[in-house]
Amino acid sequence: MPRPDITRYATPESRSEGGRRRAEKIRAQKMTVRERLARIAQDEAESIARAYLEALQALDADGNPDHAVRLRAAAGFLAEAFGKPPQAIRHEAEPNVRVVYESAVFGVRSS
Repeated sequence: MPRPDITRYATPESRSEGGRRRAEKIRAQKMTVRERLARIAQDEAESIARAYLEALQALDADGNPDHAVRLRAAAGFLAEAFGKPPQAIRHEAEPNVRVVYESAVFGVRSS
């Protein structure tokens, strides 16, 4: 049985809206997991900020300020807001370590 031609009943507005929804669906399918999570985080920014702010008021089981939780919340909030500061990388190799590079083009080289 052939499908009925419903396009003759569609308005230009409904066609346009259908096209927008289809394009959005295709864009969503092409997004990486990181991009999807970033979109969710953007949409839920107020809730996330509220969670950090509530953690800054954390209390322990006795009703006393839980300073460890508060400090972690403050550090996490600042890191998310401003980024983490660059960390220096320190490498101390053993003096008797020999590094060997193997390349499919140039063969084996050592330093």
